[in-house]
Amino acid sequence: MFAKLVNFYEFPKLLSEKVRSCCNNSKTMAEKEKMKKHQSSFVLCPTFRNFAAMKAHPAVLLTILLLLTACYGDRRQQMLGILDEADSLNRNYIPFATDSQLLAATRFFDAHGTSLEQLRAHYLLGCAYRDLGQAPEALQAWHDAIDRADTTSRDSVPNALLCRVYSQMADVFYQQNLIDYQLEFIDKSVSRAFLCRDSLTALNQLILKMGAYSKLNLPDSMVKVYLHSCFLADNIGDIKLISQNSMIMVPAFLTTGNIDMASKCISLYEKYSGYVDSLGFVNKGREVYYYLKGLYLLQVGNRDSAEMYFRRELSLANDFNNQNGASCGLAQLYEKAGISDSVAKYMKYAYEQNDSVYSHLSTFEVAKIRRLYNYSLHQRRSQDAMTKVHREHERVSQLTSLLLGTVIVTIILVSHWRRKRRIAKAQYEQVLSRLNETQQAWLQLRSDDINLQKLIAEKENRVQSLSKEIEALRNTHRQNNALSLETSPLYALLRKKSIRGQAITNDEWDALNKLAIDFMPSFCQRISDSRYGLTLREYQLCVLLRIHFKPAEISRLLDLNISIVTRMGKSALHKLFNANGVNKDLIRLLLTL
Repeated sequence: MFAKLVNFYEFPKLLSEKVRSCCNNSKTMAEKEKMKKHQSSFVLCPTFRNFAAMKAHPAVLLTILLLLTACYGDRRQQMLGILDEADSLNRNYIPFATDSQLLAATRFFDAHGTSLEQLRAHYLLGCAYRDLGQAPEALQAWHDAIDRADTTSRDSVPNALLCRVYSQMADVFYQQNLIDYQLEFIDKSVSRAFLCRDSLTALNQLILKMGAYSKLNLPDSMVKVYLHSCFLADNIGDIKLISQNSMIMVPAFLTTGNIDMASKCISLYEKYSGYVDSLGFVNKGREVYYYLKGLYLLQVGNRDSAEMYFRRELSLANDFNNQNGASCGLAQLYEKAGISDSVAKYMKYAYEQNDSVYSHLSTFEVAKIRRLYNYSLHQRRSQDAMTKVHREHERVSQLTSLLLGTVIVTIILVSHWRRKRRIAKAQYEQVLSRLNETQQAWLQLRSDDINLQKLIAEKENRVQSLSKEIEALRNTHRQNNALSLETSPLYALLRKKSIRGQAITNDEWDALNKLAIDFMPSFCQRISDSRYGLTLREYQLCVLLRIHFKPAEISRLLDLNISIVTRMGKSALHKLFNANGVNKDLIRLLLTL
């Protein structure tokens, strides 16, 4: 008990007060000092590590245990109340709507309950699963209940609960048409019923056992169980219950040739069941009685009475089973009478009804199985889990592929760009060196005042040629700068926005203008010169055209009509180059800047 109650995080303040009161109530100064010495051990050590100090003061220990026991007792009473309420619902055949409270109660009693409480909790949890259409979980809960039961006990309470557990499991197996398992658990239920001296429950289980043997077509076993049931019913004085189920034995006794016992079963049913009136009519829904009695009368040779009962069933019962049974009975009767036309007529009708019986039986079996298994719940859980796993795999694979592709493309582009930059820089430095050498030689010739006009002309031509190469390399350098700007993330963002038809924001334009000034300073200085008088929109148009945006894309980025963009291009062409033309002419001239 103490091992379960060593934690008391919920009571530090109250415990501190109790320890302080014990300290004040100590008789001697030595006891007071000892209490003050160990006071922090009680309050600050929630796991009671200083147990020696507690042993020295049993009053404090008793107070702690009483407080924790009270808390534990409240929780226990709450869980017992949940079990009582669930037991009441189950006994009154009210379906459970949820299993959450019973799950909490089951976990609590698994940790703190007795064997009987655990048995009861798991049994009721299985009943909840049964009503929620979760047969596998119900069987597992009932198996857990059996595992937690004290099967060696002779007490009537656990045996009564085990009897109910076994009977519920037998019913589930019956619903699944697992008759062998049903018989196994019926036998266990009967043995537990006898141990707790519940003869009525045992009798009910034996009647169910008769039905199970009937489905297996074992008439000898049915007769054995029936005789045992009659003996038990006679001992407890409940002849009505066995009489209400005696008609099921008529085919078995007729099969084994025991006509007398079949007659006794029919008499017992008619006299004590309360289902047959004085005129020989049975309650609605129990018309199979007419078929079974007709079989008996046909067996003993009373064909007229047999025909009456078969026709009564045919006229009063509208369901497929009774129609099929009555037709088969009449066909057998006319076969014995040698009336072939009537035999063919009723066999044909029985055949038609047989198809309907099997169709109806299939629908009934499917509905019965669906009540046991909440397929939509399990299917939804399985589909959700599979979809989640599939999405995670797809997401990981996509992210991995995207990351790998981005890294590879970036490496290739950066390597190519750096190689071109190195080549351009080397060419630029080489031509610049030649220009310096030529200029120095030209200056040397001029300083020496050598009258060699031809040589001077050659050198001047050489200088002009090198200057053109320098200008071409500078243009290439400007194109590289434009290419560098086009490889920026902002450029990619603007490309996406132009495709989507989204306008550029002020912050994005400020960032783009800054990049343009950094990479193309001379171009930006030229078009922003106040002498040309470009408007802000014309300036933006020139920058976007210079970095290879098309007029249609620019119209979407600037949120302008394409005709306005065309008109702005003509105006900028006239202001910058004093020329007339279209946007293509403006783009060609802007690329030269």
